[in-house]
Amino acid sequence: MAATKQAMVTLKVDADLAQALKALPNRSEFIRQAMLKALDNACPLCQGTGMLSVAQRRHWDRFAKRHPLVHCAECDTYHLDCRQGGSRGDCRPESTGKADKTNTPALVDKRQAGDIVKTLGR
Repeated sequence: MAATKQAMVTLKVDADLAQALKALPNRSEFIRQAMLKALDNACPLCQGTGMLSVAQRRHWDRFAKRHPLVHCAECDTYHLDCRQGGSRGDCRPESTGKADKTNTPALVDKRQAGDIVKTLGR
C-alpha cells in the first residue's frame, strides 16, 4: 500500500503565538491535533465556513422559530431548546438538569440570538 502523501501548509501568526509555538517539543504534531480538533468542533450548520447560505439561513430561521436559543446558567453556554418540538415531532424533551435557579432555561432575546448566530457562523 502506498504511503499517504503529505502536503505542506504554512500560516501567519502573531509574534507572541510564534514564540509560544517555538517552546513546544513537536510543533507540527500540536498544530495538526489542534486543527483536527477544531474541525471536529465546527458548526454543523455552516460546517465551519463561518457563513450561512441564503438557503441555510431560510432553514435556520424556520427552525429557530420553534427552537429558541437558551442560556444554561449551570454550564454558562447557549443551546437550542427542543422542548417545543418541531412540526414533525422530531424533538424529544431531555433532562438537562438544573438550567438555572428555577430549573427553566432563560430565553435569549432576538438581539442576543442574532449575535449568537453571527458567532456560530463566525
